[in-house]
Formats: sequence, structure tokens, C-alpha cells
Amino acid sequence: MPAALLKILPLIAAGIFLSACASHEIVISSDEVTSVAKATQIKTSTTDQSVTYIGPEIFTIGDNNTSEQFGLVATKNSHGHVTYRAFAKLIYLNGMREYQSAQIVDGATVPLKSINRTPGPCNAMGCEFGEEISIELSEDFLIQKKNTGFKININSKKGITNTLFFSISYITGYMSVLGK
Repeated sequence: MPAALLKILPLIAAGIFLSACASHEIVISSDEVTSVAKATQIKTSTTDQSVTYIGPEIFTIGDNNTSEQFGLVATKNSHGHVTYRAFAKLIYLNGMREYQSAQIVDGATVPLKSINRTPGPCNAMGCEFGEEISIELSEDFLIQKKNTGFKININSKKGITNTLFFSISYITGYMSVLGK
């Protein structure tokens, strides 16, 4: 074989291997889906008979050293209508950020509601602040994103953006509890 062909052959083999890998669907672990479904809490209101489905919290450290706790919540009223939302609690240092908008990454802006803003304790590193927010989502959107997962950018008045990521496993396990 010519020397040039011997140099190119490994590159061709690598290209074939990578293209074969790229053509396969993403495989999610049934264990992950099952653990999300099992961790989802179901609470029935004694006053209005509504049912709330609270997904397990995801804990991460996001940009700007922000502690992020987030998940999904659905509420079915006594007439069977279901509303969906993502919830998040963000904890950070040095000044209230005032999160005010949310946008699906590569998608539309979605309604964000501020639930609570609180200053916390101070120490040598600075003062801690926390915000709780709720982001409206649709059932159709969540069913569609069971195959891809999704990210939501939440934007603050101070110009800081944090991104919340909901994986395929999380959405699939959570929506299975709701029969979707």
C-alpha cells in the first residue's frame, strides 16, 4: 500500500465510526426514568380536591456561583384541567439580582413569576440572597421535549443569566406519573 493511503486510512475509519455513532438515537437509562417517577410526590388538597405533582429537585451550581434548586410541578384542578410550571430557587452572594424573564433556549419567551425574594445571612464572603421563581409551561411543550430535554435561560435585572436544564430522563419519568 502506498504510504499516503496508510496515513489516510485511520482518518477514514474514524470518520465511519463517528458517523455510525451519530446516527443512533440517544439511549436513556430506564433506571433514571424510574427513579424520577418514584421521587415525584403526589399531594391532594383537602379543600378543593386539586392534585399537585411535585417532581424531584435538581441541585446544581450554575454560572456566577449560583446554587440552583429546580424541578417541575403540575396541578390538576377538580375539573381535570392541568397546569404545568418549572420552579426554581436560586441562592447567590452580593446583591439581589431580581430575575424577571425566562426564555426556552432556541425558543420562545415564557412567563416568569417571582414568588419570593429574600436577603439571607452575611459572612466573610458576603451576604447571601435568594429568589424563588415559577415559569409557566404547556403540556404539549413537555410532551414534545420528552425526546430532547430542554434548557431555560432565566434573566435578571442585573444582566445575569442562569440556565436550568431538564434532561430527557427527568421529563420522561415525571410525565409518566401524569400518564403522559
